Amino acid sequence: MIILGATYVDGISGLTGVAVGHVEYITGCYQTLIQPKGKKDSKPEPHWIDDQRLSLVRTNNIKLKKSNDGFDKPANKI
Repeated sequence: MIILGATYVDGISGLTGVAVGHVEYITGCYQTLIQPKGKKDSKPEPHWIDDQRLSLVRTNNIKLKKSNDGFDKPANKI
């Protein structure tokens, strides 16, 4: 089970970061969005990584205000 807000490391690439999102696809694929820590003047892009590649480094005490505002992009018009 992935814990959002915890720090994980990718066993293949070595990428380390905080789990900020998680998705389950109909095909049975589970992926987690990992946000690496940036340097002072940079903001690295997050990466979707298959769950089986991730190892828990530590749990973090991150408390964010959850909102029900939804996705920041309007839905497609059909």
